[in-house]
Amino acid sequence: MEKSKMKQYLLGFCFFCLLFLSGKQAKAEEFQFYYQFLNEDQRELYNHIIDAAQIYETEVEVNHLSAAQTEQAYLAVYYDHPELFWLTSGYQYWTDSKEDVTGIEMEYNSTWEEKEEQSRQIEAAIQEVLYEVDYGQDTYGKIKSTYEYLINRIDYVADSQYNQDIRSVFLNWQSVCTGYAKAMQILLERMGIFCTCVRGTANGGHHAWNLIQIDGAYYYVDATWGDPVYLGEENTNGEIDYTYLCCTEEVLFRTHIPEDMAILPECTSEQYNYYALNGMYLYSGDRDSVYYYMMEIIQQGGREAVMSFHSEESYLLAKTELLDYGLLEELMNQYLQIWGEDQISFTYETRDQEFVIRIYW
Repeated sequence: MEKSKMKQYLLGFCFFCLLFLSGKQAKAEEFQFYYQFLNEDQRELYNHIIDAAQIYETEVEVNHLSAAQTEQAYLAVYYDHPELFWLTSGYQYWTDSKEDVTGIEMEYNSTWEEKEEQSRQIEAAIQEVLYEVDYGQDTYGKIKSTYEYLINRIDYVADSQYNQDIRSVFLNWQSVCTGYAKAMQILLERMGIFCTCVRGTANGGHHAWNLIQIDGAYYYVDATWGDPVYLGEENTNGEIDYTYLCCTEEVLFRTHIPEDMAILPECTSEQYNYYALNGMYLYSGDRDSVYYYMMEIIQQGGREAVMSFHSEESYLLAKTELLDYGLLEELMNQYLQIWGEDQISFTYETRDQEFVIRIYW
């Protein structure tokens, strides 16, 4: 009787595991953003590349695709699957007499033994991060916590080791934009949140960032541009820049241009604009709007004012009122009168690309 019960229990447990694993697999397929833009033959190659990479095979047959189609399929794997960190973005290919690609030879950047040990270390680091950011928060909270965690933990180092994959982050905590973006991608995917890596240019240089989804709406996230280490001297107080946390395409495309690897969804919702959620978003930059906004902070004893503006016009107007027409000095004098102090020092930061003004006193 006891054996029968145990057998039933084991069968039930195995069935549960199968359901769990199949659910995880189905969810993982939803995160294969670039896969959806491939034709049937490209998808076949896509899956063969993954299968080969997992067992360290280097050669993969190709079903007579063009060089451009082959590249699209290969890069789809590269950007859909940050967990395949040993797979480089480069490969060799050969063609037939019609110049159709019939095979590729992939390049790996570590041995099997190195990959196995690095995988264990990476998994331990990922679990540590998830423990910090995934506890009892909604989707936006998890994204924001991950954004902050990566910015606070990663040092932007241009020549960092493994800087084109997640090892640079989870092994060394030094990386460049691709490392930030792939780390964000794999962490959010582990929490069941859609996130993919987008590549392109920013201010004319090669760059990578993320596309995420909350409640059916899409947003952009760029942790690299939120990092004061990356921002350098422009960010005088070392504060995280939240402009690129769940931002719209209107904000991002002032400086970022995505490549045409895929058709990107519209990102127009301002529901999770950090500054709006925290009462720092101003639609007007006229003197009265800025004055009353800052006076409320001063009267409450605050020593910092952050203002994000809806448009370049309102931002430039506020900047002119504060710095050229004496509004900032007037406000500082108001602070002295209200709090009975004799003198005050202050500094300010203006971010022309983000339409953000920060004032500290």
